[in-house]
Amino acid sequence: MKRLLLLFCLIIFKIQAQSYQYKPFLSTTDWRVLLGAQGGTDTYWYHKAFVIQENSKEYVAITDCEGLDPIVYIRENVTTRKVYYMRPDEMKEYLLFDFSLKVGDKTNAPLALSQTYYNEYQVISIDTIDLPDGKHKRFVLRETQNLKQRQFTMVEGIGCLDEPFKIYYRTADPVFYLLNSYIGQSCIYNFLDTGAVNKCYVPTGLNPSTKTSITTYPNPCQDILNITNSDSMNFKLFNTNGQLMLEGKCVNEIKIDNLSEGLYYILLWDANRRSSTNFIKM
Repeated sequence: MKRLLLLFCLIIFKIQAQSYQYKPFLSTTDWRVLLGAQGGTDTYWYHKAFVIQENSKEYVAITDCEGLDPIVYIRENVTTRKVYYMRPDEMKEYLLFDFSLKVGDKTNAPLALSQTYYNEYQVISIDTIDLPDGKHKRFVLRETQNLKQRQFTMVEGIGCLDEPFKIYYRTADPVFYLLNSYIGQSCIYNFLDTGAVNKCYVPTGLNPSTKTSITTYPNPCQDILNITNSDSMNFKLFNTNGQLMLEGKCVNEIKIDNLSEGLYYILLWDANRRSSTNFIKM
């Protein structure tokens, strides 16, 4: 009887293991956070905007809703369940989230993206929560070294619930809280909020289903980058380090003769359209 019961438990465990799939952090497309400070509160939106290559690795630029200035670059290794980031002003990779941790594991969590100060945290619990797109693992980590024993929660596929791109804990203002996370137009996570309409859902270079009438040519190009169907467009042009090289308004073309040879990324937008692409300057 005991053997049958043990066999039954093993079968149930295998079925549950097979039914669960890792939720990649970068499957989320948009995040909405609340900033609380002495002057009140403000809401900020983050958005997956465009892709860059750095050291033969692919990173997604996280920006504001306009898909313009990069806030942080994110890379994910789905196999190891680890998420890495680079700051635009430094372009050096650091570990941001480790979703392969087990209960009892210890990790050094940075208190800011500057990586200037570390505290040791230990995983005190892991459970699974049901969200609209399926099950997500939830990790609670507690500080081991200080008497306060601060703790934070991170959710697989969502990030840190204090703020999805910064693991930091401050008793003074300002304080961040994650309000909503989205996949496209679908809200997949709510935290003390009703779930606002996704303000960031706009055409970008990461959305292959969105069509745009804006195209650039030639590629490679030398002195002039031509733009079709662009009576008057705003543009920002970045190098592979995420540095802003040119910006302004253009009509049908952009002069790039002063740029060095290499790969560049350009964002184009007007009141009704938005496009992002890359090109090689010869």
